[in-house]
Amino acid sequence: MEIEFVGAQIPPDPTTKYLIVDLFGNNLLITVNNFLKICDPTYIQTSVTDTSLKLDYKGSKLFRVVKNLGIFGGDIIKNDGTSGESIYGMVFRDENFAIMHDSRYLISATKPLNTPHTTNSQFMITLGALPWLDFRYQVFGRIRSTSRSLVDYIEFFAGTTDWDKKELPFYDVRIKNCYLTAPA
Repeated sequence: MEIEFVGAQIPPDPTTKYLIVDLFGNNLLITVNNFLKICDPTYIQTSVTDTSLKLDYKGSKLFRVVKNLGIFGGDIIKNDGTSGESIYGMVFRDENFAIMHDSRYLISATKPLNTPHTTNSQFMITLGALPWLDFRYQVFGRIRSTSRSLVDYIEFFAGTTDWDKKELPFYDVRIKNCYLTAPA
């Protein structure tokens, strides 16, 4: 995913502007397939709720950034964390919770209402160990070490500190583009 700070007067990250995600496809085939298809610029599927919208992360916001908690994105419908949609319809069932939220830089499928079996397009990047999310959200990938500096950069410049309030990030951070690459 190519990330951009929209209209922000901050220096660009000198290391990288791409988040490279390694996916755990052996454990979560359905969840990983959903993420891959929404990332794939050649995949064409429209929203169930609005047929003028293509299911695509491109242009969507990282709508919440909370220091030491997570970077939240994937609301490809409203861009505010209240919606999302999967390639399987509005939502799909949880697969398994085999991988724990035990470190920074994990990718986890989140849910707008934190209700079981309502996974959609939303995801978070963990900014620390978050054991209270185990058995609620499914970890399906990890940020590759070569692009972790960008996660740190987003947290530093856009992150808020209040976990309880759904504050907007300090800067408008968007997914500029998505690309599929071969595994490392």
